[in-house]
Amino acid sequence: MKSFLSSYLCLFFCFSVVAEAQSVERYSSNPLPKLQVLGIAQSEDLATANAVLKDVFRDKVKVELLFPIVADPTYKKLKEQSIFDVAINGKSTSGKKFFTVADSLLELNAQPFSVLLVDRTGKIRGINQAIMIDLRLFGKLIEEVLLNLDGKENITIEKTEPWQTDLAREREAKKPKALINIGNSDDKYYTLLGKQVPAVPLTTLDGKGYALADSLKGRVSLLFVFVASSEPDAQKNIIGSTIMMQMINKIYKAFVLGEAKPGEETVKNAVPDGIGVK
Repeated sequence: MKSFLSSYLCLFFCFSVVAEAQSVERYSSNPLPKLQVLGIAQSEDLATANAVLKDVFRDKVKVELLFPIVADPTYKKLKEQSIFDVAINGKSTSGKKFFTVADSLLELNAQPFSVLLVDRTGKIRGINQAIMIDLRLFGKLIEEVLLNLDGKENITIEKTEPWQTDLAREREAKKPKALINIGNSDDKYYTLLGKQVPAVPLTTLDGKGYALADSLKGRVSLLFVFVASSEPDAQKNIIGSTIMMQMINKIYKAFVLGEAKPGEETVKNAVPDGIGVK
């Protein structure tokens, strides 16, 4: 146990240093509407969700939870989780480790965490399921959707590995298909990219119903879906969620609290909220 704890703390420290070095920087000088950030804790029940958020995330790993969090209290363990797992195109080679309603409806393949960028019309424009990303580039993607380019919430960012955008998927689909194709190139993309967020029944942490689809209407939103289970093996695997929470906090400060200073570029094809969105 001591060996595991030492290894965990070492990994956590290394990733935290890298995450702390990254920043969210604005590129446009345009005024921006506020981003909506929402965490979705996947737990066995509400009591577990509240306990894990407090005892594990806040008290043990000392992560600050700036953004609001709701719960999906339908977590059911399917297989033992491990700290390291091999995933291909977002799917674990050893199979799904858990089930929740949110994970199933959002088709997230039971990853420890997922980050979804949703536009004003409720369409999923980007997804990340990796621990480390280029936070500046991801921040630019968020800013582009907030700017509502051409009144259609267009984006320009395509090269995004390890995360994905619907623009990359659209351009990939337009490329000529090889006569001999080993595997399906569409398999590497998240299935709901560019599609509407499904109706997901959620619950506030004090037990009230929360309609996800209603909360997204007319707002650019960042959804952080993560495991908050009481299972010991699931808690061994929270390093990724913890690091990503630190990054989500930076995005929250930049685009919700408005702490990111405006950039130098004036984006002329930006359209204010409520005008021209289709």
